[in-house]
Amino acid sequence: MTTVPVLIVGGGGAGLSASMILSTLGVETLLVSGLPTTSILPKAHVLGQRTMEIFTEVGIADEIYTQGTPQDNLAATGFYAGVRGSNPNAGRLIGKLDLWGAGYRDAEYIDASPCPTANLPQIRLEPVLRTHAEKLNPGRVRFHHELIGLEQDASGVRSTIRDHRTCVNARSPVTARCSSDPTSFIGFRSSGAVDDPLAVVTAALQKILAVDELGARR
Repeated sequence: MTTVPVLIVGGGGAGLSASMILSTLGVETLLVSGLPTTSILPKAHVLGQRTMEIFTEVGIADEIYTQGTPQDNLAATGFYAGVRGSNPNAGRLIGKLDLWGAGYRDAEYIDASPCPTANLPQIRLEPVLRTHAEKLNPGRVRFHHELIGLEQDASGVRSTIRDHRTCVNARSPVTARCSSDPTSFIGFRSSGAVDDPLAVVTAALQKILAVDELGARR
C-alpha cells in the first residue's frame, strides 16, 4: 500500500499543473489518470499571462513559448467572408480585432505582467507538462491508473486505483478531472463540468495549505 500526503486525480492541464506546483513547494504527491496518454485532441490553446507566470515559476515557460505561436502571429483575430469557393467575396477580410496584447505590444499588457500570452493547444501542451511533472516527481505521475473508489477513515482517505489495485492513503485528494464527476467521491457535488480548471487547482491548494498550517499549529 502506498501512502502520500496528496493524491491528484486527473492528468490534464489542471492535474499536471497541480503536481508541478506542489513538487516545487516540497509537497509529496501521486498523480493518477485513467487515460493511457495525455490529450489526443487540440482542446483549449490560449494561455493567459497569469498562467504563464505560474509556468515560469515551475520552469516550463520558455519551452511553451518556443513550441507555441510566435508573438507576431498572436496579435489579432481576422474575420473573413469565407476562405475558398467560387463566390467573389471568398477570402475578403471583413475586419480585424487586436487581441492578447497585440503580440505583447500593448502597453497595458506589458505593464500587467512580464510574461506574454502564449498559444499552444493542449495536444502539444500536455506532453510538456507531463515530462516536467515526471522530472520533478519521478515515478509518481501514473497514467492508465484510474481512481475507482475513495473511503474516509481516521487516518485520511483510502483510494482504490484500477490497474494494479494499488491502495493509496492521502490526506488531501485533488480531483482535477472534469469530464466525469469524481467530486462525488468526497461528498462534493458540482452542477456540471467545471468551467475554470485553474479554480479547481486554486481551491484544492488552498485546502491543502490550510491543513498543513493547522497541523503545524498543533
